[in-house]
Formats: sequence, C-alpha cells, structure tokens
Amino acid sequence: MDKMMEMQKVEEERKALEAKLDMAEEERNKARAELEKREKDLLKVQQEHHLLLDKLEERRRRAEKLRRELEEKEQERLDIVEKSTSLQEEAQGKTKELEKVWTMLKAAKSEKSMEYTGNNIRKQTPAPDKKEKDVDLSHVYLTCTDREPVLVIDEARESQNF
Repeated sequence: MDKMMEMQKVEEERKALEAKLDMAEEERNKARAELEKREKDLLKVQQEHHLLLDKLEERRRRAEKLRRELEEKEQERLDIVEKSTSLQEEAQGKTKELEKVWTMLKAAKSEKSMEYTGNNIRKQTPAPDKKEKDVDLSHVYLTCTDREPVLVIDEARESQNF
C-alpha cells in the first residue's frame, strides 16, 4: 500500500503542480492581455499626440500667414492715408491757385470794363475847344444800353443854345 499511497500522493502533487501551472498560465495570459491593451492604448495616445502636434503646427502656420496679411493690409491702409493726405494738400493748393486766378480774372474784367466805358465816353464826347470857353454841353449826354453806350443829343436844348 505504500506504493499506492505514494502514487496517489504523487498524483495529487502532479495535479497541484498542474493547477499551479494552469494558474501561472492564466496569469501569464492575463498579463499578456493587459500588456497588449496598454500597448494599444499607448499607440492610440501617441497617434493623438502626433495629430495634435500637426494641428498645432498648422495653426502656427495659419497665424503667421494671417499676421503677414494683417501687416500688408496695414501698409495698404497707411499708403491710402498718405495718398489721401497728398491729394487733400494738392486740392488745397489748386483751390488757392484757382482763387488767385479768379481774382485776377475779375480784376481784369473790371479793368477792361472801366477802360471800355472810359474810351467810349472819350470817343463820343467832343473835346472842348481851347478857344471856346464855357460852352454849354448840357444837351449832350451819354446813355448806356445792353450792347454799347449811345450818344444822345437833346435837340430841344440844342436849339435853345443856338
């Protein structure tokens, strides 16, 4: 019986070892599954990290592009303001020049009008004779029409003087 007991004891030990081996295998399988899960999670996190880095780089490039465009727009605005200021200054200069020319034109017209009137009066009125003093010319007077001055001789007065 000893051998039977011994065999039975060996069989129990074998079963215990197999159970331990099964438990170790299960634990290894669990550990392997946990390791694979964590590797997948790590890979997923790394992919998300790279994706976020790409988005960040794209935003940096876009921000730089927008900054350059903003600088260009600001330069365009400054150019427009400068051009507008020059045009305003030029317009003011032209206005002053035009006012001077207008004043000169009015003065010339006035002078010409005075010369015309003066010349017509001299032409129409006979010059007094130095020999005759105190000649009555009240019957001769000048009238102006829209076109040109006209010499009018009042014949009633003229007949009274002669």
